[in-house]
Amino acid sequence: MRNYPKRILFYSDAGEFGGHEIMALKAFEYLAGCGGLSLHFMYYQGNKRLKRQLERIRDKADNVEIYPSRHASGRLQNIRTLLSPLKVREIGAMFRAVAPDIVVAVQGSIQGSSLGLLASKKCGYETVSYIPTAQKSAITSRGVITPIIKDAVNKFYYGLPDRFIVPARFVKNDLLEKGVKAEIALACNSFDLSGLTKRIREKSRGKFGFQDNEYVIALIGRVNIRTKGHDFLVEAISKHRSRLGDFRFVFVGDGPDEDRLRSMIKNKGLEGVTAILPWENDLSDIYSAIDMLIIPSRFEGVPLVMKEAIYFELPVVASNIDGMAETLPGEWLFKFGDSEGLVRTITDVRQGDPSGLIKKNKETLMQQSRAQRFEAMFAEALGIET
Repeated sequence: MRNYPKRILFYSDAGEFGGHEIMALKAFEYLAGCGGLSLHFMYYQGNKRLKRQLERIRDKADNVEIYPSRHASGRLQNIRTLLSPLKVREIGAMFRAVAPDIVVAVQGSIQGSSLGLLASKKCGYETVSYIPTAQKSAITSRGVITPIIKDAVNKFYYGLPDRFIVPARFVKNDLLEKGVKAEIALACNSFDLSGLTKRIREKSRGKFGFQDNEYVIALIGRVNIRTKGHDFLVEAISKHRSRLGDFRFVFVGDGPDEDRLRSMIKNKGLEGVTAILPWENDLSDIYSAIDMLIIPSRFEGVPLVMKEAIYFELPVVASNIDGMAETLPGEWLFKFGDSEGLVRTITDVRQGDPSGLIKKNKETLMQQSRAQRFEAMFAEALGIET
């Protein structure tokens, strides 16, 4: 039987705030409310949204400490981590000052937070990776040699954690296919309805300037082009513009590639049929205003925006991968990279009657939300009795 951990340290060096960070915070806040635990969170100081949420949790609890760090994950971080022994040593020293019983590395992909993952193992702490997807280097990398190198390096990282916590069974299967021998526990993403409110459609559309005759499709999430597929969607719109009539495409979010996205739209002359809107903590108006959510990602975990759109009774058209393939009906899926398939799918869904599938999806979502308690599953995966 595992020793009951008392001091728990979360580590995230994500420069962006997304769905995986939201779920990690839910687990962290839940554990902070459990008696007899000492909770600690080390984060990248430039992630302002994560910092604000951590400060909110800390200010409500007397057993929470947070620590800013100057280190952030970047491109090719899996390789850079191996070339940064001084950074690993510095992070290890910060870990030892906390002296945790267990370290939870919050990893959007295996290279994210790899500095903390390696530091924890070098310090000899029990190390858990909370990860939403097993990275597919052939999809996320360019060229032929780079994916081979990245896969070889990633194999090293996949061998480091003592345990993994994942949001869905398909992620567990992907990790097993990569040769992971460590224990893999499920903590399925639960769905919190408290922050979502259905608004009057006309008022919400007026807020964003959507016209009555427009069919509005939104891509919602951080602007990370290589992962989320913004470039593929822009190319598809440009290539098939003559077939898209009164469709309007809206990009909602912020991130490192926002300027690049704006340039792509301008270069393709798509300003009249697209819009870029800033991220809002409450997306109720967005969901109330749009007609469809689109997720053209190259790889994903189990996106929260998909579940939110289902709650708002919207059709969700997506790449036939990962959490979308596991959740959505086949009629709503297309093969990534197939712009013809994307356009055909959104057109068919619009012209058909998706109400039956929408109702079924929402019923399944609500049943899962009642049956699955993410926070309790997460705590159990750490060996904590609540």
